[in-house]
Amino acid sequence: MLPAKLQLDDAIACLQFCERHRITASAKVLELPETRTRTPSSDYWIMEDHESADRSNWTELSISGQAVHPLPGNLLLDIGLWPLNSES
Repeated sequence: MLPAKLQLDDAIACLQFCERHRITASAKVLELPETRTRTPSSDYWIMEDHESADRSNWTELSISGQAVHPLPGNLLLDIGLWPLNSES
């Protein structure tokens, strides 16, 4: 009986997590593939282009002062909030 309760508790926590982050079953999910260059110094980067093709104008995404470097296998979620719509 305890394993079933633990599974239910986990399922409820997952539902609450999805609700808190507005993740629905219609969210689009992309799993980052292995990098083509397989060395420890090869990274994915998340950049904002500031509507410029000139890469010297781009800025790297950082959160709390830390650069965000996703790894192969990380998931990117599109929960449909962009572009901003009138319902938000």
